[in-house]
Amino acid sequence: MNTSLNQTHLKAIQQLVRPFYESLDGFHDVCHGETVVLIAKKLLEGESADAFLVEAGAWLHQYHDHLHLLQQGLESLDISNHDRQSLMHIVESCR
Repeated sequence: MNTSLNQTHLKAIQQLVRPFYESLDGFHDVCHGETVVLIAKKLLEGESADAFLVEAGAWLHQYHDHLHLLQQGLESLDISNHDRQSLMHIVESCR
C-alpha cells in the first residue's frame, strides 16, 4: 500500500508530536520518539512496507492513550483521509 505522505508531511508530524512528547514523563520524551523511529526504520529494512507510513506511525505511536488528540492533530494536517485512517489504525494497534 502506497500513501501520499512525503518529507513535508513527516516534518509536519514531527512538529505536531514535539509538544505532546514534551508534556509526557521523562521516559516518553522526544528522545523516546526518535528512538522508536530509528528502530522502525531498522525493522523496515528488507520489508515492502511504505517507509513514510512506518515513520509517521512511529512518531505518532505514543498517542495510543490519547486517540482524540491524535484525531484532532491529524485533521489539522494536509493528508488524505486514507492516510489519516491508516495512521489511526497503526496507533490504535499500539494499545
